[in-house]
Amino acid sequence: MWTSQVDTNVASVRLGFLETPAPVAVKLKEDGPILCSRCCVAFSCLSTVAGKVWTCEFCNESNSIRNSGLAKKIAAGTEVDLLFRAPSKKAVKRPPSVIFVMDISGSMGVTTPVPYQPVQGGPDWKCRCGVQNPANVIGCTHCGVEHVYHVSRLRCMQDAVKAQLQHLLETQPTTCAGLVAFNDEIIIIGDGSGDIRVLPETML
Repeated sequence: MWTSQVDTNVASVRLGFLETPAPVAVKLKEDGPILCSRCCVAFSCLSTVAGKVWTCEFCNESNSIRNSGLAKKIAAGTEVDLLFRAPSKKAVKRPPSVIFVMDISGSMGVTTPVPYQPVQGGPDWKCRCGVQNPANVIGCTHCGVEHVYHVSRLRCMQDAVKAQLQHLLETQPTTCAGLVAFNDEIIIIGDGSGDIRVLPETML
């Protein structure tokens, strides 16, 4: 028997549904998705109803089902689209948005040696032998040892994001850019115009 550990970074998507008939569309005025009154989890085909009461699978809250017809369709596994309002005839053009999600956990501190690229007019660098060397030379003028940088994964990612932001500024200046960082908690920085929000591990 061959077994493997589940890889949560891999998703399987069935594209065959594109050939199937369109799902049932239910146009709602006042009713929306059936949500738990305590934790706001949505009623699904995995939920069970006893009479007209649905017991939430997550928090065990007893919820009274008002729209029993919709609940029956969902419980039967019927794919249902909930249309709260008709699509606007006149499309509203909004600037595109880009969210950068960065891993800042401890593993991102691992470094890789990168050969030094000489820069004319750049800052001097100090060899391990203690001798200061001009920026336009690779090897130390005293001991001949080649200058090597140790660049972390985080630094590489930061440089990549900076390059992307510069590219967006030059090609799509109206694009809204935001930043979300994560380690053992999620740090929502956004576009920098508001307060930073931190979601601890207990909220994930």
